[in-house]
Amino acid sequence: MKINKYWDKQQFWWWLSLTMAAVYGLLALGMAFDGEYVVQDDARQHVFWMQRFLDPGFFPGDLIADYFQSVAPQGYVKLYHLGATLSIPPLLLNKLLPLPLGILTTILTFRLSMRLFPVPMAAFMGSLILNQSLWMKDDLASATPRAFVYPLFLAFLLFLLEGSLLPCLLAIVLTGLFYPQSVLVEAGILIWRLLQSKNGFLAPIFPLNPAKFLKRKGMFELAGLVTAVAVMLPYVWQTSDFGPTISLAAAKELPEFWSGGRSEFFTDRLDEFWLSSRRSGCLPNRMAIACWFGLLLPLVQRYSQTFPLTKKISHDIIILPQITITAFTLFFAAHALLFTLHLPSRYTTHTLQIVLALAAGICIAIITDKLRYQSRQGLIIAGIIVTALLLYPLTVSHFPRPYYKTGKAVELYQFFQKQPQDILIASIAEEGHFLPTFAQRSILVGREYAIPYHLGYYQKFRQRTAAVIQAQYSPNSAPMRELIAKYGIDFWLLDRAAFTPGYFEENEWLDEYTTKKFPQDELVMTVKNSLETLQRGETPALSRLAEVCTVWENDKFVVLGGECLMK
Repeated sequence: MKINKYWDKQQFWWWLSLTMAAVYGLLALGMAFDGEYVVQDDARQHVFWMQRFLDPGFFPGDLIADYFQSVAPQGYVKLYHLGATLSIPPLLLNKLLPLPLGILTTILTFRLSMRLFPVPMAAFMGSLILNQSLWMKDDLASATPRAFVYPLFLAFLLFLLEGSLLPCLLAIVLTGLFYPQSVLVEAGILIWRLLQSKNGFLAPIFPLNPAKFLKRKGMFELAGLVTAVAVMLPYVWQTSDFGPTISLAAAKELPEFWSGGRSEFFTDRLDEFWLSSRRSGCLPNRMAIACWFGLLLPLVQRYSQTFPLTKKISHDIIILPQITITAFTLFFAAHALLFTLHLPSRYTTHTLQIVLALAAGICIAIITDKLRYQSRQGLIIAGIIVTALLLYPLTVSHFPRPYYKTGKAVELYQFFQKQPQDILIASIAEEGHFLPTFAQRSILVGREYAIPYHLGYYQKFRQRTAAVIQAQYSPNSAPMRELIAKYGIDFWLLDRAAFTPGYFEENEWLDEYTTKKFPQDELVMTVKNSLETLQRGETPALSRLAEVCTVWENDKFVVLGGECLMK
């Protein structure tokens, strides 16, 4: 069977794949450097504390910084620490990493696709579709641990199929150092392959002589499983200063886990809960529409006589259902053990994007090959399909979508930068979330850091949050003075509109606790009482003291001095 030279010209499709990856990455890079105060959304959690690498004096005794440092995977931490050692600030490295990560992901996707189906045009399509999916959200752009799962998981799959033992084991180790949950997926795939017969159906294949089995069929997979176990054991034995992990029963009692909450997980809609929810659902959010072509691959294979190019599909294609079965097994296990295995979606969203992109690339190549041999009109249709895929991002709103946030209160950041490094700022203003990143100063609480999965952290954080809200809106100055004395608060940041009833709807964090679903919840009651104080026309003590304790202000914000408030 002959394949059109353009379909089969590997160098052309290879360089076109890399070009498209570079274009998407450079577009995002341009957004990253669109201003001085630009930060990736998730970097405000996972990278801000790494400024300690540049100056250990940053964030002294900071609960928030200590917590996010404790949960960061060690490989991820070492990489950023190495960058700081080479005089690359962590926040700068965070902006630079997505481009090479995208190119590396493209290289591995192309090679893996060629292993499954040695048609370069299909490899290009698969890598293009995966790139489009990744840049439609911030998986790569975040340069947080989840950004590394794509190249590392693809490397594991490629070396597994090539039979390259040491590189495969290295990929497993690195996955454990950057994104440990994916090691469970890799281990599951190895188990499936260990139990799989030659014809592709599950069957026990242990011969009477175990030694011969290890030598012929099982050594590679067993070596991988031993490595996976060794990588995961430290996480099993590890004790955290911020444990234990929240239980299912406890999570259901917190508004944070319900619709509109900071860590929304539960919902009354079953389809949303199991399919599309970011944390509980199995499907990736915002995928390239071409990914769904991947679902047609089994049908195309079934009618191989109609689609002759299917004969080039390798027997290694079995890896795709193996990935899918393993991912869904862990997805349901994570639901059954909430939140011991963390979030169920982490096991399917990343893997399904890879599986669907590879399958879609193969399927599109097979279909377009059939069309162009049918007639002249078929060739035109094939050309339209390829062109449509290339131009697809033009139809997507905000592509790429790296979720970079721009800080607009420049003078506020500069004011706090001039203060001592060990100051502590109290605020429920949304601008307060930017202060650790742009001012390098500690805040007592902030919605961006309200992550409720570890009770040793979140119980303290929640108590602080309730205390700040109560102190800010109480007509009595005692709660405010007690809070300042207890935590050593140096400054209090206020929005100009903070003491108006409408502020409780404008402020996303306060609005989260205006729910009527949890009337006995501490934070819900605190917010309710605070709002009622304003509605009754009472003046909070902090508002009365603002006139004499203001140390900095502009048309949007007011900063009060903690020492003055105590006096």
